[in-house]
Amino acid sequence: MTGAVRRGLAAARDRLQGHARLGRYGIAGGLSFLTHLAVLVALVEAGLAAPVPASVAGFAASVAVSFTLQYRWVFRSSAPLFTSFGRFLVVTVLGLLLNVLIMAVGVNGLKLHYLAVQFVAFAAVPVSNYLLNRGWTFRAVESVEKRWPVADVLLLAVMSVLVTTLGLYSVLHLDLARDLSVAADMVAGRAWPLKGPELAGSFYLGPVWYWFLAFMQFVGLEVVGSVAAVAALASAQFWLAWRAGCEWHGQTTGLLAAAFLLVPSWPLYQFVLISHPVLVGSCLAATFLAGVRFAKTGRGVHLILMSMFFSLALHAHPASLVLAFMPLGLAVSGWQRGGVRWRTLGLAAAVALLPFVPAAIDEIKTGGWLLAGLNDYLGHAQSRGRLFQVLPLAWALTGGGLEYWLVYMAKWPLWPARLLAVTYAGIVVLGATGSVARIRAGDRISLVLLAAVVAGLGGLAMIRSFYPHYMVSGVGFCLMLLAAAGWSWWLELLRLGRRTAAAVAAAVLVFTVPLVAGVANSQQSASLPFATFPVFNVTAQPETHQPHPFLSAAGASASADWLCSHEHAVVHGAYAVSLIHSYAIEARLRCGKGQFRAGGRHENGQHWLGLALPMLESLGIQPQQTAGGLGLVRARRVLTPSAALRLEKHRGYPPLAADFGQDRTGQHVIESSGQEWLVVTDMTFGMARPAAVEMHCGDRPVKPVVADRMVRVYDGHGCDADLTLTVQSTLPDLVTLVALPKRPPAG
Repeated sequence: MTGAVRRGLAAARDRLQGHARLGRYGIAGGLSFLTHLAVLVALVEAGLAAPVPASVAGFAASVAVSFTLQYRWVFRSSAPLFTSFGRFLVVTVLGLLLNVLIMAVGVNGLKLHYLAVQFVAFAAVPVSNYLLNRGWTFRAVESVEKRWPVADVLLLAVMSVLVTTLGLYSVLHLDLARDLSVAADMVAGRAWPLKGPELAGSFYLGPVWYWFLAFMQFVGLEVVGSVAAVAALASAQFWLAWRAGCEWHGQTTGLLAAAFLLVPSWPLYQFVLISHPVLVGSCLAATFLAGVRFAKTGRGVHLILMSMFFSLALHAHPASLVLAFMPLGLAVSGWQRGGVRWRTLGLAAAVALLPFVPAAIDEIKTGGWLLAGLNDYLGHAQSRGRLFQVLPLAWALTGGGLEYWLVYMAKWPLWPARLLAVTYAGIVVLGATGSVARIRAGDRISLVLLAAVVAGLGGLAMIRSFYPHYMVSGVGFCLMLLAAAGWSWWLELLRLGRRTAAAVAAAVLVFTVPLVAGVANSQQSASLPFATFPVFNVTAQPETHQPHPFLSAAGASASADWLCSHEHAVVHGAYAVSLIHSYAIEARLRCGKGQFRAGGRHENGQHWLGLALPMLESLGIQPQQTAGGLGLVRARRVLTPSAALRLEKHRGYPPLAADFGQDRTGQHVIESSGQEWLVVTDMTFGMARPAAVEMHCGDRPVKPVVADRMVRVYDGHGCDADLTLTVQSTLPDLVTLVALPKRPPAG
């Protein structure tokens, strides 16, 4: 038999096997669909679950059936079960996102009939899933590190649980609440945005973040569940960085990478104020892992994945663009190793651009708004950076962020904290020198990371005049990887192995646990120490820190219960400020409550004052209700003349009109029996400069009994003259005064 005949027979056999595999794939898909339908109907008709959670259970069952059939029967895979299942879940989520993208573009962008668009999705999603499952999910794994050591897994698991817990006690703040509100509109069918959150007041990217939050709500998660899901996904950076380090230099590098990422600094601070930038670390870690694999193997699938994850990193925050040297350098290394077909390059580019398609359609419909927005941003004074800021940024990414945690979050004395911060900065620098030694020995990946860090620091210094903590996290991620690789070189030189790296990771974990616990404890009592700077400018000197009584994500459930059961409540105090800055999103998700009233008078309302629990305790008052770290008591009377704010289903950003112009002065003369606490609330937080508030008994100033960032409490007892409250603010009507009985009724 000639060679040509043998090749022809082999090709025919491969085609027959491919057709048979396609047939098995179709049967598996049908059985998966029937499983989903059967579980859904059975649970609903038996009265065991409502339709939405029943559909979630059906979806989970269908995923299990589909994976089992595809692993054992369709592809007859020899790949490790755990690895294949993780990849299968990734492909499943990508298929869901592709379905959402096609529907959004077709129905909302192109205005086509929804059934016609759905049929296109029905054709496209199974094809993409089949190709990914055949070429990636169930392909036999070739890895230098196939084992997952138990010690490493335990350390990584504890790290993930720790930062996820920190995320649960994050501040429920304006940005996150706005995005949850948009997602709620998507689930309810009221809106389907083609663009994502506004960035720097100038431009938008794609709506991937909104779609993710909408999916969380669709499966039945409210505020706390959505935040937990985001925090857990963000914690995947430890696992991905560890895996990338293992495939790059070995388990020592992997463990050290995870340990450096855990050190309390500005990147970890994102878990205190959760929003979409918290996902930058996981997206970049996935980008780096795929890039390392591509650089070592030259396989096109890794190039495609690297392109996709870097695109998602840009959506998490566009400051990731300054790290473009990282994926580009890894792409060049992989290209030089094995070469890549033009078809693969085209597919990688298409996958990278896919998340931008909805925003591009919106750009076309609105007539070039994105380009105009970019032009506006570049014209802002905030966009005029200076290269000399590189050194302050480098300090902020190493010792500066750690010093902030120790001094302002953990209340350490300044000099021990600064000594430890300088020591840590030296450790990172020494790690970078070890990476230079690796580069001299021919390590291209270390060279790529070094170039990314240098270009990233320079880029950040030039594109912005001030640097929020979330903008520096991407460069910090690359710097930590570089330091980990360098220290693994030093440990090899000293003949110290993986056990030393494991001990270092465990020590960092032990060091971080009490710091995270302190933040969580502060949020449990709504007294997180916080200042606008340097949180929003990591190169600036800190302002005076005061307790910051905002509701935590973990307290959102109790807050929703209270709001939904008090239809006529008018809220005052720190609780009112928190609700204004969170759109009362917890109640809107729980019971669809359309409005609430904050501050001021309302004749037919029930006036409630919400203060941080430590403040109530210092006043000797037992709260009648609690909502997270805030306690609520009935107010006796409202002493300011302004009407209560009626906050409807308004999605404005910010929720109130800001005014940082000329101050106005207001005065109130107060009659007090001395049996009341006089509570002044500055509801202008974020909308104006902090109000200047003074209380006088005749000509004598009266100092507050207790105060935090939002509230001052005064005691009129012993004043035999008129009490006068003087307020200086650009928004004096938002500085309110209520009287609280010193012994409120119980219950």
